[in-house]
Amino acid sequence: MRCLLLAALVVAFLWSAPSVAAQQNCPPRDIVLSVLAETRDERPVGAGVSQGGPLIELLASRGGESWTLIATYPNGRSCLLAAGQGWRTIEAQPNGEGA
Repeated sequence: MRCLLLAALVVAFLWSAPSVAAQQNCPPRDIVLSVLAETRDERPVGAGVSQGGPLIELLASRGGESWTLIATYPNGRSCLLAAGQGWRTIEAQPNGEGA
């Protein structure tokens, strides 16, 4: 079951988030978070509401080995937007210094 769900997440990654959400091919948020925690040891590290309405969340593993970006829509379903490796946190610099 978990492998099937992970495969569905990968397929969802191949489509744009709005069209996937409209087709209801995105699993419920709690399942997405559970699968990412169990399979990639990722936890939410940042979030914000986008102008279009969905909650955008960044999940990352503790050491930054992997990261995933998801969008959660008002219907409670989450779509995979992007995923990768080598996440690192960059501290904000005043007045854009160090960018």
